[in-house]
Amino acid sequence: MRVADLLDILQITKQSLGRVLRELVQEGFVESRAGESDRRQRLLYPTAKAEQLARDFVGIQNNRIARALEACGPDSRETVRLFLLNMIDPEDRETVERLIQRADRVRQARAARAHAGPGK
Repeated sequence: MRVADLLDILQITKQSLGRVLRELVQEGFVESRAGESDRRQRLLYPTAKAEQLARDFVGIQNNRIARALEACGPDSRETVRLFLLNMIDPEDRETVERLIQRADRVRQARAARAHAGPGK
């Protein structure tokens, strides 16, 4: 990602981003490189450490969401799904629906393998 794009997304000053970005680079979460076609351009890349942190965070959030859905009861899953889907911009819903369907298939396949037991 270009630094300029990140500034646009976050709507903060270059100086404010610079302080945080310096720390992220020093801590090994972000790598900053010059652009290939324009050496003045700064490109940001997540490191393996950052990607692992993101996976850990997603795992924690997935567990939290699963517990919340479980607490709502079996009849509420579709209502919750529709609510969350309608929180997404209309033009992005179809893509998200496909991702949900794929995740459901993976979850069902894992459950079936676990139910079949080892070696089956």
